[in-house]
Amino acid sequence: MRQMKLSFAAIASVLVSGTASFAADMPMNLPPPPVVTAPVETLSGWYVRGDIGYRFQDTGSVTSAIAPNPTNNRIDDAFAIGVGVGYKWSWFRTDITADYGFSSKYSGDTAGFTPDFTAKVQTTTVLANGYFDLGTWYGFTPYVGAGVGGAYVQTSDFLSASAPAAAVSSDRWNFAWAAMAGVSYCFTPNLILDIGYRYLDQGQVKTGLTSLGDQLTFKDLTAQEIRAGFRWAM
Repeated sequence: MRQMKLSFAAIASVLVSGTASFAADMPMNLPPPPVVTAPVETLSGWYVRGDIGYRFQDTGSVTSAIAPNPTNNRIDDAFAIGVGVGYKWSWFRTDITADYGFSSKYSGDTAGFTPDFTAKVQTTTVLANGYFDLGTWYGFTPYVGAGVGGAYVQTSDFLSASAPAAAVSSDRWNFAWAAMAGVSYCFTPNLILDIGYRYLDQGQVKTGLTSLGDQLTFKDLTAQEIRAGFRWAM
């Protein structure tokens, strides 16, 4: 029995000695465990936008079909709201926008009446636009751009005090173009504030033809707009 105890003691001593020797032989600078990082979400380049603008409008020269041409032509300023969808590549982006301009009142004078002619004018524009971003400083990015498309122009309530007749309406599509400049500010990678100026040319405008054969033609309906809105990058 004593001999068996001695044998177990000897085996245990060998095992302890071997374990200590193996631990001493192990390298101390083990490679770090692999680091698993969460996937980083990247933006697709697509964005949607919403804008509100204030239009300072001008009719250009105005002619009458049968009466003396009106003078002192004036058209009220108006608000406009718009939406759009676009895509951004680095410093260049493009979008398609649709803007609804609220109705404005036009009036023009003749020698005998002030005002003589009156009408309401409302336009909806659809434009394809391109923009060049000019660099970013402290989150601010100035840009310039241009757009082409169409303007759906509606006139209504056309009346003449010098030749009373029933009010008439008309509508037509015109070629439209725009030039823009502004600055954007990035609140987050997704949310961008956009403040800018836009010159908008909506083409020629014609009122409806009255039963007396009168009609007004506005040579060129233009607007200078101050705009503000947000873009949401997806």
